[in-house]
Amino acid sequence: MAREPTRGIVAVRMATRAFRLSPFRTEDSMPSTARRVRAALRLLASLLVSLTLLGPSALWVHEVRADTTFVVDSTADTYTAGMPNGICDDGTGHCTLREALGEADALPGAATITFGGLSLPATIDLINGPLYLTGDDTLIDGPGAANLTIRGDNPAMGSGTWIFQVNGNRNTIGHLALHGAKQMGVNIYEPSSAGGANGNLVHDVIVTGSVYDGISINVYFGVGGVGNSVTDSLIGVGSWSATTCDEAERNGQAGIWIDGRSQDTQIEGNRVVCNGSTGVYVNWPNVSGTQIVDNQIGTDGTHALGNTYYGLISQGPDTQISGNLVSGNGDIGVWVNAGDGAQVVGNLIGTDASGTSAIPNGGNGVYVGSVAKNVVIGSATDPTARNIISGNAGDGIQLQVSPSSGSDAQVNGNTNGLDISGTATLPNGGYGVMLTHQTRGAINGADGACVDQLISGNGSSGIWVQYSQNVLIGSSSYIGVAADRTTPIGNSGEGVGVGWSTDSTVAPALIAHNGGGGLTVTGDSSSGIRIRPGDVHGNGWTAVDLIGTAGSSVNDPGDTDTGPNTLLNYPEITSVDGQDVSGTACLGCYVFIYEAIGDPTAIGGGGTYLMQVQADPRTGVWNATLPGDLTAWDVTLMASEAPSPGSTSEMSPRYSAPHFQLFLPLVLRNAP
Repeated sequence: MAREPTRGIVAVRMATRAFRLSPFRTEDSMPSTARRVRAALRLLASLLVSLTLLGPSALWVHEVRADTTFVVDSTADTYTAGMPNGICDDGTGHCTLREALGEADALPGAATITFGGLSLPATIDLINGPLYLTGDDTLIDGPGAANLTIRGDNPAMGSGTWIFQVNGNRNTIGHLALHGAKQMGVNIYEPSSAGGANGNLVHDVIVTGSVYDGISINVYFGVGGVGNSVTDSLIGVGSWSATTCDEAERNGQAGIWIDGRSQDTQIEGNRVVCNGSTGVYVNWPNVSGTQIVDNQIGTDGTHALGNTYYGLISQGPDTQISGNLVSGNGDIGVWVNAGDGAQVVGNLIGTDASGTSAIPNGGNGVYVGSVAKNVVIGSATDPTARNIISGNAGDGIQLQVSPSSGSDAQVNGNTNGLDISGTATLPNGGYGVMLTHQTRGAINGADGACVDQLISGNGSSGIWVQYSQNVLIGSSSYIGVAADRTTPIGNSGEGVGVGWSTDSTVAPALIAHNGGGGLTVTGDSSSGIRIRPGDVHGNGWTAVDLIGTAGSSVNDPGDTDTGPNTLLNYPEITSVDGQDVSGTACLGCYVFIYEAIGDPTAIGGGGTYLMQVQADPRTGVWNATLPGDLTAWDVTLMASEAPSPGSTSEMSPRYSAPHFQLFLPLVLRNAP
């Protein structure tokens, strides 16, 4: 998780963008320390060369030379009319930040701007408009955010102005505090089609009190805006030790806003809190490849410092959201609203930094909506990609997309409603997972996955599916138990509820100990819901219910009734010979055979899956040899129409053999 940066020299530039973030890191393996070390070594090497060739006074020389360092020794916001003129002097014998920037932008090579001779802490009060970085390879290396604040709220600045605007390439703004911008604290912006605003870095800054966004990265003209970064910065409060929000420090809209056609933006290691709208907002669908990694959004890890509405919104393709702590925000934690291929992996959403206590987001933990496609939440194979999505006021995960677009979401290997250990309840207030209007194969707990998905302890159903089709709830999902797959931690509602949906498969490994039914199917339009859990028992209603009220349905002659899954009749046993059993079912249907637990048709009953056979497509007769020492009295059956997925029946009652009575001859004896 993000943490307060250690003071260090920022590099003239992180030379390439080849260093990319491992998507699943813990706090101890964050790259920020390594980055600072590399940065310090690079700059130290350049300083040693300068000292060797020019002597110690070289660092203080204002005359322009290749790879020049300017030392700002004044807090005034003044400059000479003849700038650039080769000398950083505002006309009073001092070098101001505005004068240094004007000279640096005119250089053919790199420049470094440092600060010396100031009485710290100090403030630069801007009166002459924004500070511009229009050239390339300029490093602004401040004395530390606690030591130097640049303010943009002087009435002389007028409305709609920012503190820094960056139009050039490979520039760095570091170790400063920025407060009171009339628009944005930092605006990385390509105003033309020249292809600029690439590879810039904002590092270890504090940005507060902006009327609009704290930091904005905007490129609208089709080229440029590639590889910009915001790292190890504090956005929305004035101190890393702050435990409450301060209205005067809140940025009015987003903490970080990424827009236009920006590409491969890196947002890493920041704390983005208390902002007036959203913490991090990836706006247009043309914003691609954004990496939002190892940030704290809405919290410091212990206290709620919520952004007013959302923690994070992504509307661009290939957004990677990994290793973040997203908690305490006013509404949704992570909202993937558009774009193709977003990944939400390895995050804590709704908890504290330890993953053991709740810092709720006010709405859903994760929301996938609108026209988002191919969203990945967690991983079926990588346990380090597990999200802990618990403690939120709404649903843990809600997938709700436009019926015309679908979402193709894959939800695998997460912990939902439990703490990070998987042993204690940390409930979401609503459903664990809600899927609505899914049309293209939303996956929840993929078959064959090697990472369990835990959905337990939530305030409503574990999983609720409505108005959807082609949904798979697969065999890696454990619903209503702890990580040991045994300890009861039920959801308050059904284990799985399906309503007004078609052509889907519900086959989790376990549904147990939930307050409602194990699995319910409601809505007369629901059909083709294939039901085949690995184990279902101990729930507050019946194991499988096709009506939605506790109690089992009774087979009707000819199976002519209608309702959810056509109220398909369950199979019947008609002949028993030891472990060989036979019976009837719908023509060509599969017969799922379970070892019965209690009374499968009563509250709390259920069964454990054993095997399946198929009924004759012409006669409906089926035959099976039961495994082990099981007999007809030990099993319960479900019918499922072929081909799969097909409508599935409720569980049958235990077999009851015909009742025979033996009448012996009556013998009368004479009374004595």
